[in-house]
Amino acid sequence: MLDTHERAAVEQTVNRIHYTDRNGQRTARRIEPVGFYTADARWSVVAWCQLRGAGRLFHLDCITAAYRTNHTFATRDIDDVLGWVLQPGKQP
Repeated sequence: MLDTHERAAVEQTVNRIHYTDRNGQRTARRIEPVGFYTADARWSVVAWCQLRGAGRLFHLDCITAAYRTNHTFATRDIDDVLGWVLQPGKQP
C-alpha cells in the first residue's frame, strides 16, 4: 500500500482508493499523493482529493484498496496541500 502511494507521488500519477472514514462511511476517491504525514504512530498519505477539491490526510489503515491510474497531475506544493492540517486548533 505504501509503495503504491510513494510511486504515485514520485511519478505524479493519480491513485484510485477505497476509503473508510472515522464514521464508517466508505467512499471511492481519486487522489493526488504528494507525501506522507505521521502523528501518534499513525501514517497518512498527504494528497489532493479530487472529490472534495481540497487537501486531505488519508490514514493508511483506512484505505482498503489502492490502484494506480494512468492519469497524471500537476505539481502541488506539499505545504499548500498539508498547510490546513498544521493550523492552530485544527485536528488532522
